[in-house]
Parts: sequence; C-alpha cells; structure tokens
Amino acid sequence: MKNAGPIIIVDDDLDGHFLFEEAIATLSIPNELRFFDNGAAAYEYLCSCSESPFLILCDYNMPLSNGIDFKDQVYNNPNIQLRRIPFLIFTSNITPRDLNQVYESIVQGFFIKEVDFKLFRSNLKLVIDYWSNCVLSDTKTDAQET
Repeated sequence: MKNAGPIIIVDDDLDGHFLFEEAIATLSIPNELRFFDNGAAAYEYLCSCSESPFLILCDYNMPLSNGIDFKDQVYNNPNIQLRRIPFLIFTSNITPRDLNQVYESIVQGFFIKEVDFKLFRSNLKLVIDYWSNCVLSDTKTDAQET
C-alpha cells in the first residue's frame, strides 16, 4: 500500500468501530486503525500528532458536532491541511437536508454504511484501493524539499 499511515475512524457508535475493524481485517489492510468517538477528540489527536494519516472515515451523525463540522475544523487548520488527508463520510442514515450539506461541503466521498457486511466491505475496499493508488503528494516537490 502506498500510504502506510493510520486510518482515522470517527464514529460515536461502537458497532461502527467494530464494523470498520472487521471489514479492514478481512481485507488484510495493514494500516493501523485509530478510533475516536467524536470529532473533537479526533481533531485534538490530529493537532498533536506528527504522522500523516492515510484516510479519515467519519460518521455524519454524532452528538457533539456532525461530520461536516469536524471536516471544516480539519480543513481550516493549515498544519493538518498540508498533510492532504482524504476525508470521507460513512453514515447509517441521513436526511435530504443533511445530504445537501454534505454535497455543499468538500469531502472526497460519501457512503452509506450498508447493513449487508459483504456490501459494506466491498465499498470500503473500493475506497481503500482508490486512495492507495492516488497521488497524495507531489513526490518531486517533496523530494526537493528534503
């Protein structure tokens, strides 16, 4: 895998944590998983760590703030923004009004957490394969800076 950074999963539902953990394990994805129950805890982690996470997979519906509020915090922080972390929304249900907010925002993907585990795992595999093959940094520029 091109990006070996951890996968950040932000979901207030422990069943959601388990679903991601099981799907990623069955796909033999080697990335470490970091779980957070809310955007505030994940944001604090992103501000204090020096590693570059591979992906942020975030639930939309959370008690303290929704996934888009968290995404806005992340993208408005220049130190985090420079890490070029793809931000994807995975949620169980969403209203048409909330869906409009998601599409008005800049996210790299929006997915429903499918009830069928095989379908959920298949969608997650597509996401991980796609981002594993994307260029997330300008390697020429990065090499010249070191």
